[in-house]
Amino acid sequence: MRQRTIWLASAGAGAATAYLLDPISGNRRRRRVADAIVHYTNQTGDAAATIGRDLRNRTRGVVAGLQRKIRSIPVDDRVLQERVRAAMGRVISHPHAVAVKARGGHVTLSGPVKGAEEHRLLSTVMAIDGVKNVDTRFERRQRSFLPSLRAGSWRRSWPAELDVRKRNWAPATRTIAGSAGTALVAAGLARRGKSGAGLAAAGAAVLLRALTNLEFRRLVGAGRRAIDVQKTLTVDAPVDQVFAFWDDFANFPRFMRHVREVRPTREPLVWRWSVSGTSTAAPIEYHAVITERVLNRVLAWKTTPDSAVGHAGVIRFEPMDDGRTRIHVRLSYNPPGGALAHGVLALFGADPKSRLDEDMVRMKNVLEMAGQRAKRS
Repeated sequence: MRQRTIWLASAGAGAATAYLLDPISGNRRRRRVADAIVHYTNQTGDAAATIGRDLRNRTRGVVAGLQRKIRSIPVDDRVLQERVRAAMGRVISHPHAVAVKARGGHVTLSGPVKGAEEHRLLSTVMAIDGVKNVDTRFERRQRSFLPSLRAGSWRRSWPAELDVRKRNWAPATRTIAGSAGTALVAAGLARRGKSGAGLAAAGAAVLLRALTNLEFRRLVGAGRRAIDVQKTLTVDAPVDQVFAFWDDFANFPRFMRHVREVRPTREPLVWRWSVSGTSTAAPIEYHAVITERVLNRVLAWKTTPDSAVGHAGVIRFEPMDDGRTRIHVRLSYNPPGGALAHGVLALFGADPKSRLDEDMVRMKNVLEMAGQRAKRS
């Protein structure tokens, strides 16, 4: 096990050295790595300040909540009623069907509620600051007589302090989780064996989740949206010309370097894409279908479910008063290896976000040069 680890580390170090010391592109690559290190260093400083503010605010909130519970500060009836309404929206599927009245800390709830949601609603309302007791006057009807409650779904609400199940973690949560992940990695490495390896792997997963603030499924590349990239630019060309250029997917290889060929299929609105893979001799092919097309306004597509690569794009066209066009580009993709591979490539300036910037510059040049030639003729 130890020998294999040393071999893998040596192979990785050798590959990185060859990449950075390449006689042709090594100088440019080293500058990119240096710029990336400076950028991430600055981000670390900003993140530390943000984490400090978040921890201070959370501490103040906890202290204020404890003071309210200890002192039993009375709450205005109108304020208490709004608190209850806000809490209901997080625990039941149809809060608009329940009437709320509050008087001196006594809350009355009336109206139709699904039976499975009663207990959640009561426990949530009782936990609100200022609520002394709750009087329920729920309507006991058969489900068939409640068409307003047939549809809808409930999503569990979690306190702000416990946002580990949320998609985006707060700075303080990321710091605590990152520290815990680091401790687990250290403990796993010290223990060794299979149990130690599992502990270290779990710690590494938590640490990466905290560092990237991306869901686990996006880190490993599950789904179509492991990475989202966006860009806005202005093209010196009328909107009808710009839209017509994008509307013909066969034009994509003209400005997207990694796209080899895009051609229509026999099925309407479906195009077959061929893009460069990890090796120029092994292209990746997949199908994408147009999901939205509004003339001179919106163009959107996504890969079909049977495609090996998850990819989607939305282009919005905004005509300007001076005859130019502002383009809003959003691409969602799933690179091999997920967001982890994206992070490694970003350090060396080879990630798809960097490529998108270059592709959009080429697209702008192609359209503007075509416009200039049209004016001359």
